[in-house]
Amino acid sequence: MKEHLINTIVTRTNERLEDLFVEGLRRKGFEFKDKKELGDFVSKHCRCEHTPTNSIYFLNNIPFMSKYEMPTIYEGSRTATISGSYTFL
Repeated sequence: MKEHLINTIVTRTNERLEDLFVEGLRRKGFEFKDKKELGDFVSKHCRCEHTPTNSIYFLNNIPFMSKYEMPTIYEGSRTATISGSYTFL
């Protein structure tokens, strides 16, 4: 049960991140008919740079989305919270 809940949370989080990423590209004028077309475009035109507190997503070497990561809070050996916010540039 616990493993199923964790998998569900991870899946929903990944889907939400993909939705934000696609929205950022849409705001730059790009539309995709399916996930394959999106994947091909991203592999050719997009990249991400990570630092301990920030991730910047690039489109053709121009920043278009940023994620500021809040500090992670630990309770013993478990992660209690991971948070952050995304901004379209």
